[in-house]
Amino acid sequence: MYKCPNCGGEIEFLPESGKIRCPYCDSEFSPEEIQDSPLDQTRKNAEEQTLDGGKIFTCSQCGAALYTTEETGVTFCSFCGSQAFLESRMKGEDSIFPDLVIPFHISEDKCKTIYKDKIKHAWFLPGSMKSDTVIDKFRGIYMPCWIYTGEADADGDYNTSTTTRDGSYDIIKKYNISARAHGVYGGFTEDASSSFPDSIMEDIAPFPMKKAVPFNDKYLAGFYADIGNVPPEAYNDEIFRSLDANIRNDLSLEHDIKSKNVSSTDLYNHTSINGRITKVRKGFLPVWFLSNKNERTGLMSYAVVNGLTGKIHTDLPVDFKKYLLISLLIALPIFLVLQFFTMKPDTLLIITMLLLSILMFFSTGMLREKYIQEHGLNDIGLLYLNQSKKFGQHPDPAGYGEYPGTAGKRRAGSGRGKRILFGFLCFIGIPFLCSLFYVLTDINVIALGFIAGVLLFIILITGKSSGSKGSEAAIVPKKGRIRVPFPIILRAILLPLIGVVAGLLITIWSPHNDLYYYGAVLLCCVMLILTVLDFVRITNRLALRKPAQLGKRGGDERD
Repeated sequence: MYKCPNCGGEIEFLPESGKIRCPYCDSEFSPEEIQDSPLDQTRKNAEEQTLDGGKIFTCSQCGAALYTTEETGVTFCSFCGSQAFLESRMKGEDSIFPDLVIPFHISEDKCKTIYKDKIKHAWFLPGSMKSDTVIDKFRGIYMPCWIYTGEADADGDYNTSTTTRDGSYDIIKKYNISARAHGVYGGFTEDASSSFPDSIMEDIAPFPMKKAVPFNDKYLAGFYADIGNVPPEAYNDEIFRSLDANIRNDLSLEHDIKSKNVSSTDLYNHTSINGRITKVRKGFLPVWFLSNKNERTGLMSYAVVNGLTGKIHTDLPVDFKKYLLISLLIALPIFLVLQFFTMKPDTLLIITMLLLSILMFFSTGMLREKYIQEHGLNDIGLLYLNQSKKFGQHPDPAGYGEYPGTAGKRRAGSGRGKRILFGFLCFIGIPFLCSLFYVLTDINVIALGFIAGVLLFIILITGKSSGSKGSEAAIVPKKGRIRVPFPIILRAILLPLIGVVAGLLITIWSPHNDLYYYGAVLLCCVMLILTVLDFVRITNRLALRKPAQLGKRGGDERD
């Protein structure tokens, strides 16, 4: 993309030194040294052509058609490996040229070392993901982001008291405190690309903005870059929540509030917050990116490394054969140890039913996560774009709040997490209490306890969430407000439920022949194994994603 001022060779940016180097004449420059060089002398722009009403880009080096996506700003030619700058995309009407860039500080070799350290203890990881051939496909991408600055005012009146001891007397002092606070906060970053999952960006955050420098396109030498497609207003509510948290923290550190022990509850309930976004800039964040395609499913697993801090996110699918082998090796000594213990058949049945119940709980949670991920319900940018296309420029179809987020106090609440926790406690606690009751009174109500626990669990996890109707996220529902279809919940609990119900029937019947108990135990064990295998399948579904636009950015096109 860029030519060396000395020899005309293609130059590259070196993260470890922060210099630009020409591999042909070994010249080194700082990005600032050639910042003012004429672009037509230092950069090779891809040639843009119109064909059948559409735009295509061709490599200025060899003339081949370039593989691009709608978000591609800088790419490489699949044939000659030359870097291409898509200037019309970077400076087009629908894109904003970046204001800031955080240059790469982590080199490719260091990135590979971080990845190898991360996966060396991943026993179940497919061997192909550990091969040098795959690891060599790490590519550096500058991901677009929005950088927000905002102000917030806090205003509150609080009633509190302090108690001191003087001899045999308690001295109570009551205070009425009025507090005001004003703060200016910056450096909030949000992902501007809908093809880059928000959850991955959160895992590798933060990107300290003190390392950002004014944008200089020479930092892009040797790297990909995306222009992004998510507008800044998509994250307004997220920024308001951040402003809210920051101003509340500053207010809690005020001398009178801290010294008079104003409770966090009073601080939250009696404080009025007025926040506003004052400045939005576009920036580039450095990311090392690796994609690995599963040939059987066609899905992708990603490894992403923060190019500034080295923080890593990895999708870790499970190799089924490795899982079975290691599980058998672990199960064998456990089985031998259990031979030294004698257990009544009804007790053994209760234990297997309890294990199935616990596994049912975790399987339900994972299926819920899979549903949310596959439908993009945890990606603000993607949901914003999808709903904007469906409902227009300012959508609010689900009543999640006003759009865009306006200044003012924001509160959100959801009982989903509490209901799931309570359901799990009912699931485990009621049978336990019934077992204890059986031991104390010799009245067997264990089966009824299991039935009550299972029913309460199903009711609580499938019931409608109750959340505040205040100014919540304008486009994206909170996880607690997402209702997973009942067939998906039923799919998660069906196998363990068959084993539990069979065990309950035997427990209620209380046959004198132990063979019935052992038969139920065998059925529960079969359901337990099938549920575990299903658990592995769900794990792989969470670790394998639908190919995004940057799916080929793992280097496939340059093989």
